Amino acid sequence: MATLINQLAVVNDALERCKANNKTEWVEKHSEHLKKLCNHLPSGSGYDNGTKLLSATYEKAIFSTSYHHTNEHGCYTGWTEHVVTVKAAFDGFTIHVSGKDKNGVKEVIQDDFYFALNQEVDNEGNLVDKNYKEFRELAL
Repeated sequence: MATLINQLAVVNDALERCKANNKTEWVEKHSEHLKKLCNHLPSGSGYDNGTKLLSATYEKAIFSTSYHHTNEHGCYTGWTEHVVTVKAAFDGFTIHVSGKDKNGVKEVIQDDFYFALNQEVDNEGNLVDKNYKEFRELAL
């Protein structure tokens, strides 16, 4: 078992190596595994367009996401676009969120990514630790 961020880096590295060596069968398998892992990234509850993995290495991962804002009455008030950069650090990883900080959303995005990327996943990409889902339900 490993954290989601670790698995994203490992599987993406394997995918890129297989692409470079024309290992089409393994490209397909690693692509499906990566897609399954990406299903555990922030989605819904403001992330109405989900999250896309742009790149992942052992040193850095880059994601794109959009946040759909609401007012105190629950009416939608617009979108903000963000790039989330995750860098390896001695004590885990650091997260930087670019884009407009409408209503303090960058801190929310940072927290959501921190919890999502720290989730434990097994070798098949299944969640072992379901705390992120519980965290999001409490946050709403």
